[in-house]
This record gives sequence, C-alpha cells and structure tokens, in this order.
Amino acid sequence: MSDSNFRSPDLFDSVGISLQRPAQHQDTLLRQARLLSDDADSASAGTNKKKYDNRKLGAKNLRKVVQVVEDVRSVAPYDAGELGFYSQILVQTSLPHKNPGDDLPAWSRVNRNFTLTINNTSYFDPVRKEHVKYGLPYGTLARLIFAWMGTEAVRTRNPKLELGDTFGNFLQKLDIQRTGGARGTYQAVQNQLTRLIHSPISWSFNPPQDRDGSWKPRPAADQGQNIFPIESRNLLWDPARPDERGLWTSEITLNQIFYNHLLRHNVPVDMRVIRELARLHSSLGIDIYTWVTFRVHELEAPTRAIPWRALAAQMGSSHKDMSEFARDFKRNWQKVHALYPQANLEFVQGGLRLHPSRTHVLSLPATTKKD
Repeated sequence: MSDSNFRSPDLFDSVGISLQRPAQHQDTLLRQARLLSDDADSASAGTNKKKYDNRKLGAKNLRKVVQVVEDVRSVAPYDAGELGFYSQILVQTSLPHKNPGDDLPAWSRVNRNFTLTINNTSYFDPVRKEHVKYGLPYGTLARLIFAWMGTEAVRTRNPKLELGDTFGNFLQKLDIQRTGGARGTYQAVQNQLTRLIHSPISWSFNPPQDRDGSWKPRPAADQGQNIFPIESRNLLWDPARPDERGLWTSEITLNQIFYNHLLRHNVPVDMRVIRELARLHSSLGIDIYTWVTFRVHELEAPTRAIPWRALAAQMGSSHKDMSEFARDFKRNWQKVHALYPQANLEFVQGGLRLHPSRTHVLSLPATTKKD
C-alpha cells in the first residue's frame, strides 16, 4: 500500500490564521485546571483512582496546570514555537495504554478497514543464554516520542534526527522533568525508546467492497506495509550518566517510507497539549485530542453516532466492558476540552457525535514560509 491510501488532513489549508485571545478569568482557569488534574491517569490503567482536590493537588502543581491552560488558549502554537506533527497512523489507531505484557508477540488495533499491528522482537541474552523480548511501546511517553519524531521530521525535512550529545539533552528536547531512580523519567524514557526502536510496525488496508461505498471485508484483498519506523540508531550516551557527553551526537534515522508518510500525512498538533496530557499520564487523552482535531478539520455537518465499540477497537485497551471505556473516555475528554475548548462533541446513547468545530491548529500565517 502506498501513502496515497491515507487521507491527508491538509490542515494548513483550513480557514483562519491565529487563535483569538479571549479574556481569562481566574475561576474559569482554576475550574479547567481541576478537570485536567482530576483522576489523571485512570485512562492508562483502566481502573478507578481517587480524585484530587485543590489541597491534594498542591498549589505549585495547580499553578502549573493553570499556566498551561492559559498559554494554550491565548497563544497560537506557531507563535509559541510549539507547532507539532503527529503520525496519522497513530490517529487512526493507537498504541497500548499500559504494558500489555513483555512476552506478548504482537499488538493490533482496528479502525474499520485499517489495521495496525506492532510486533515484539527479541535479543539474545548471553548471560541467560536465551532470547528475551524487548517489549512493546506503550503509554504517554511512547506517544510523546512519536510526536517529537514527527515534529522534527517535518521541521528539519530530514529523516536523520539528532537526539543530543547527552541523554539529558534528549530529555530537554522532549521537555519533560528529569528524575532518576527506578520510577524516574531517565529509566522510563530509555525503556520506551528501546521498545520503539526494536518494534516493527505493519499496517493493512482493506478497501470497500460495495459500489455504494459501504464497507465489507474483501478476503482476496491484501494491501499493506511492514517497516521499522526507526531504521537505524547511533546512541552514544549512558542513561545512568545523563549529563556525560558521548563522543558524537546521538541520532536515529527514520525509515524512508515512514518519513515520507510523516511529511505527507501528518496531523498538526499543539505540543503543549501533548506534553501536558503526558505529564498527567493521560494516554487516552492524547489519543482523543489527536483524533478529534483530525476529524473536525473538514467536517461540514454532524457525524452519525459513533458507537463506543468502534472507538474502543480504535483506541481502547485494558477495559472490562464498554461502560468502563465510556467512563474513561468522558473523564479524559474533560481534560482535552479544557485545553481545546473549540471542539464540539456530543455524547449520545451508546456513543458520541462530532459537530463541525474549529480544528485546534489553524493555518499558518501568510508571512510564514513553508519548506
């Protein structure tokens, strides 16, 4: 299958050139901040966690959330240097929200006629004298790394991406807090980067069968591609010594097919939103945000009701049933809507309906040159 089988959003051709700057009231910002901070990572775990009030959240963290909401609402991403680009593949389907198991051979998500499969490869452990699985990429950090790769590929117009001459430099590029220990960001980022590097991806496309455009599986059809998104790497840092410089700058090189896909079929996003949702451990929130801004960019009329079962097949995991998925979706939608208030989504019986809305990233100003 060629890249032409993907619909390109072409968001830069949409109307409007900048975000408006409405007056913000402190009580409104606090209310939105509480929505963002409330039950932050329930979507990733698929379980009910205790909610945070202002006292439990802490004044410092609350101020940070308020500042992010205010910045996102008042300053356009290209004015703030935060214009990002996300793979359309990961909008049509999604990564796991939590570790599906290091020994799981593969992970698949389905969106009607499109199927994404991520395969789990292994390495030989000379000490144990056996092959050990790397594990599959999952969660908010894997999505953040994918967003960073897409953004850098589009920005530099080069499949070779520089990660920095220290591991700490790479964390700065991701703009996440630096923490050590078994549960710190050093270990977590290195773990997800390793999984991503060693995980081949395949996607398949089954075109509509009926002449009226309705979709039915066509067993004889077989279109798809199999790639390693990261084709090669040269990592010369030591995560245990994040500020120790390597002999050269560490870098990765994207697969040419994947690189071309990112250039032609990306979804423009606000990296501040991606990072804040990642900081709040809301991987489902990232999936909702990228999906909604992609879907509404050329929507001229309300969609038909989109059932929960279709959304769960596309972006759900670790949920016992549709009611649990629906609760997690609604909870995380509140976080997304606080950062993307222009989106118009209506919950209906058994699912939801999207209404025409302003896409979150509007077209570039006329004075900005595109490469």
